[in-house]
Amino acid sequence: MQEIYAAVIMPPEEIAETIRIFKDGLAGVVGKYSSSASDPVIHLFSAVGDNERISQLEEKLEVLCRNQLPFNVHLDHFDEFHSHKTVFVDISETSKKAITSLRKKLSSELKSSKYDEEVDFSVGKTPHITIARNLPDDQYRVARNYFTGRTYDAYFECSSITWRKLIRSNNNTYYETVREFPFAMKNLSLF
Repeated sequence: MQEIYAAVIMPPEEIAETIRIFKDGLAGVVGKYSSSASDPVIHLFSAVGDNERISQLEEKLEVLCRNQLPFNVHLDHFDEFHSHKTVFVDISETSKKAITSLRKKLSSELKSSKYDEEVDFSVGKTPHITIARNLPDDQYRVARNYFTGRTYDAYFECSSITWRKLIRSNNNTYYETVREFPFAMKNLSLF
């Protein structure tokens, strides 16, 4: 059976809780919206496969992450994707470069390992943490105004990739964390 997974960077709980407060505040102003309960994450890629292919992909991710050094992520303001009617917490340019470099490394290694059919790197091309996405026009206008002029500044160390599985139950769909792939804690090169 084909299952859907996502590789993400999860901020620490204190930052995630602050972003949940932003989401709740927005819901209090615009009403309920579809992504109001989604976890605050930075998407790297999604994957689809049966148990055997996902296990092989997980083994490859484990090796890749063991050879990745941690890096800092700086969340530094609010922004929007007008075409998708999305508001989000943006990431500094330096942090975007580090995340994009990680995505490119993962993409290159996974594609050379023949995971093209299973892995989709079109998700997460612009690193950010979504607050609300695909809002109706009226909610989007209010959301834009709600975050205009607000500031937010936070840092955290990214030291792992979180692997999450899409769960469908009754009328509810959500991602559940399956495992963490920790990064190397020091440079392992010999030279």
